Amino acid sequence: MNVLEIDGLTVRLEGSVGARPVLSDVSLHVAGGEVVGLVGESGSGKSVTCRTALGAVPRGASVDGAVRTVGEDVFGLPARELRRLRSEKVGFVPQDPRAAVNPLYRVGDYVIEALRAAGVPKAEAPDRATALLESVGIPEPRRALRRWPHEFSGGMLQRVVIAAALAGSPRLLVADEPTTALDVTIQAEVLSLLLDITAERGAGLLLVTHDLELAAAVCDRAYVMYAGRIVESEPAASLFASPKHPYTAGLLRATPSLTGPVERLTAVPGRPLGLDEVLPGCSFAPRCAHARPVCDDGPPPLLEDGAGAVACVRAGELAPELRRRAHEEQAV
Repeated sequence: MNVLEIDGLTVRLEGSVGARPVLSDVSLHVAGGEVVGLVGESGSGKSVTCRTALGAVPRGASVDGAVRTVGEDVFGLPARELRRLRSEKVGFVPQDPRAAVNPLYRVGDYVIEALRAAGVPKAEAPDRATALLESVGIPEPRRALRRWPHEFSGGMLQRVVIAAALAGSPRLLVADEPTTALDVTIQAEVLSLLLDITAERGAGLLLVTHDLELAAAVCDRAYVMYAGRIVESEPAASLFASPKHPYTAGLLRATPSLTGPVERLTAVPGRPLGLDEVLPGCSFAPRCAHARPVCDDGPPPLLEDGAGAVACVRAGELAPELRRRAHEEQAV
């Protein structure tokens, strides 16, 4: 059963007539027990997508399409029911834990507030908060309830935020680049914790990241976003081994490797498309070495291709070359 279904989602900001939408015809799904990656550069629309899944639409934005989160139509829910959905059935892990936690309140207040919102009685909340902190690996959890956010390292505070996200009985976890501000060792610990929680609870996990190699390593499937559109979706292993969209291939070439010779990374040329820039065809065409006049004939649709889908009019003819280059780089 899918715990998240987004179908044809388009989000346009107020006063942006003539500009491109923040999101355009985005469709994706996450099943229970599945880890799904959402990958792309900053500004591609990843965070807006995951927040829209929680019904958090930008103020004044116009929205088309459908979003069903744990079987509920988030755009059709009254405010009270939407708060219930967020607190009881969905867990959100933000990118910056220090921005999520009020520095004027103790850590215990933050976790207990999440528990109370999920319907836990006041008398039971402190014990439940202690158990949650212990479950995410916080040392001396009872004492930790009395500590202030500034007394925790970034990795420990991210664990606190994850504990609060588990206050209800979430069937969907949405993690918006949860390891961005952490060092490599702590990143691995936080990701391992999220994956263990997903497996134990049978929850679905939508992992937002800019790291395609990370998505390939931990996700079952991955979606690649560019300029507010999904440009490729694949089982994660296939996406890494045989990219079908030139943008996906460019992200892979820009990924540093711990093996092979030390050399300058091959960056994706150009810059991401701005919200005030509208192109007649493929939004990636100005940065694509494979662009041809046919690429300006309209936005390419996302078409099924084997187990995945790709939005590139030249995908079929480019596939052998992109696959060969990916294999050569992995062999280095």
